[in-house]
Amino acid sequence: MRKTGKYIYCVTDAGNKPDFTSGSIGKTPSQVFGIHYNSIAAVVSDSPVVSYSLKSENYLAHQRVVEEAMAKNLTALPVRFCTIARDEASVRTILEKRYDEFHENLSAMKGKLELGLKVFWNDEVAYPEILRENDNIKKMRDRIVSQPQENTYFERIEIGKLVEIALQEKRQREEEEILSMFHHLYLDHRTNRIIGDRMIVNVAFLVDEKQEKLVDEAVEKLAKANDGRLKLSYVGPIAPYNFIEVTIDVTELGLN
Repeated sequence: MRKTGKYIYCVTDAGNKPDFTSGSIGKTPSQVFGIHYNSIAAVVSDSPVVSYSLKSENYLAHQRVVEEAMAKNLTALPVRFCTIARDEASVRTILEKRYDEFHENLSAMKGKLELGLKVFWNDEVAYPEILRENDNIKKMRDRIVSQPQENTYFERIEIGKLVEIALQEKRQREEEEILSMFHHLYLDHRTNRIIGDRMIVNVAFLVDEKQEKLVDEAVEKLAKANDGRLKLSYVGPIAPYNFIEVTIDVTELGLN
């Protein structure tokens, strides 16, 4: 028979004790609730002690609970995905032993939220601009464009290398320009991994909740100024995953 433990979604302040309606992680529905200690709480649900795969339905279930905590005006410190304690007593012990740490981090994150921005070149934007901005590459391309590919193999390889260098320089230049539009609005930021040739920016902003509308307006301004040239993906507010994540050692979870 599989053991049942307490799946921990986040640590919050305990100013109120809301009822949660989000579905729990896992195939068997379980009530999400808070385990309180002093002025903090862990948001948990019953769960078998298993290793959940990081597939979308599991991760989204985890994320939805954290988002609901935020929606109920709780400051939330997200806990690492698939953190399961033995029982309620183990969770309360963790809160007690790490109370000062959690309380300090909750105070630091109170009234703050994370906003995520990804910016991409639209199709057929970057390469034509590189040719316009790099006369040497354009001349090399023009010399071979009408020749059979088999006769210009090495020239095409050389052009490809030059285009790649130019693309990296262009991305860095535009990333700096875009981020400069927000530097007066965020408290901190994290640049994340660039994926694919079209992505320019992949950034998370930590902002004061009072600045959210101003960030929204800056994103809208960026989109309007680059209509047809850039594609934007803007998400939030979400918990500050990029700035703090609670990790709990297996020895603390009481499973050994």
